[in-house]
Amino acid sequence: MKILLINNNDSDGVGQHFVRIVDLLNQNNHNAKGLVVHKKFINKNIIRIRRNPITRFINTFNYLKKKDFSSLFSFGYGGVEYDKIKKFIVEADLIIIFSFFNILSIKTLEKILFNHKNVIFRPLDMELISGGCHVNIKKNNTECGKYKNLCEGCPQLKSFFSKTSKTILNKKKKLLNKYSPNILVENSYTEKIYKNSSIGKKLNIKKVFLGVNSNRINIIKKLKARKELNLKKKYIYITYGSHILKARHKGGHLVDEIFSNFTNKILKSKFSEDIFKIKFITFGDNKNFKFNNKYIENIHLGFINEKKLNLLYQACDLLISPATFDNGPHIVSEAVLNNLPIISFNQGIAIDSILNGVNGYKVKCFNINRFAECMIRVIFKKKLNFNKKKLDKIKNKFNPLKEIKNMLEYSNLNDN
Repeated sequence: MKILLINNNDSDGVGQHFVRIVDLLNQNNHNAKGLVVHKKFINKNIIRIRRNPITRFINTFNYLKKKDFSSLFSFGYGGVEYDKIKKFIVEADLIIIFSFFNILSIKTLEKILFNHKNVIFRPLDMELISGGCHVNIKKNNTECGKYKNLCEGCPQLKSFFSKTSKTILNKKKKLLNKYSPNILVENSYTEKIYKNSSIGKKLNIKKVFLGVNSNRINIIKKLKARKELNLKKKYIYITYGSHILKARHKGGHLVDEIFSNFTNKILKSKFSEDIFKIKFITFGDNKNFKFNNKYIENIHLGFINEKKLNLLYQACDLLISPATFDNGPHIVSEAVLNNLPIISFNQGIAIDSILNGVNGYKVKCFNINRFAECMIRVIFKKKLNFNKKKLDKIKNKFNPLKEIKNMLEYSNLNDN
């Protein structure tokens, strides 16, 4: 079976998952190829497609000249012409589109859907149902998913951009309702947002959990992991990581406040003498990331490889995920599979993977006080009961082979 997968790149969180799916499909006797415009890694099954610079320049100039700014957004303007990828489209038995941002215009997408009846969208963000945004904005307890018409009612947008987003939404509605492709979302959080959106109500939306890279799982003894990382065994280690630590959708801007609340609570408790035993380990890009705590030392590891990440999951006592509008983050499901307790805001993958009192706690978004309380419950009060049977059920959801099986089941191939 020939399967074609399309994505913006092969290097970010979506890109890495995209490449893993391509590789797993090939390992399971399928002929899979991936198309990207930004290629970083050497992989014979990933093909770089180039955007036409002259066409892009002329189109951009014309759009600006006509003040047609809506066409410059992701769904109106791509860069890769249909003829450049027609060969791959025609040869494929199944097409899976992860991201079309800056790749496929609405005209190119329409040609794909018109010429190929077996197309699946696998969005790992909001671009398929939004008026231009990629992430589900959540600020001061106000989130996109609460608006009946999604972007059309967004208070973040000024009047001009409201009209622009409405134009983009109407283009998407028209195209997606016409062809009704299957859309596979990654968890219950995104499923709810997609189904409640003005576009998603009439679409075929299925939930297929995101498989976790097996290289991110390696359970060993805590003391051994600490020894390899040169961490002292007498300390309590809390970790948090992201490609960019300060990213708002990852909750990086809330970390300092969380730890301030956390330390204040400890100092007023019977555990006050243990406050200097706590160390905070971060990984990723910490540029402009704020963490000022006179009681807790921050150990920053920078960007780390998979081996070191596995050791960190085993060496630490707790992972925190203060993301407020991230459809993941991947570190949550990875921590679940490595039996590392987690405190997370109740959004993204946490909804499906954290059982309160079993492998961590889910906290209402922006409730810093409750977040800090739960950190103390896990670290000092040991208020967790790891139930192997319940956890195995959760872990089974994130098997990448299961994700591939579900993808194929939800395609039209089963009808043949």
